[in-house]
Amino acid sequence: MTLPTNAKNPEVLESPAKSLLFNRYTSDKFVNRGAEVIIEAALKAAVIYTNLPPREATKFTAVFKRSIAKLNQKQEEIVTKR
Repeated sequence: MTLPTNAKNPEVLESPAKSLLFNRYTSDKFVNRGAEVIIEAALKAAVIYTNLPPREATKFTAVFKRSIAKLNQKQEEIVTKR
């Protein structure tokens, strides 16, 4: 996988997550806020998925989707209670 570079800094960034977040949070007081951890976890899941046989890949995808949906729902409930 080739990582994008930044015009100001032509070096390749360390990870795909950092490349996605580089421009968005460079001047932010709360740099990254854990987004890199989430993106790295999703990328790891994608790598695992690509190495699974078709039947297992289908199950993995379904479980992943349900897990993320539950996590999102719980977080939305927390936010609405504030």
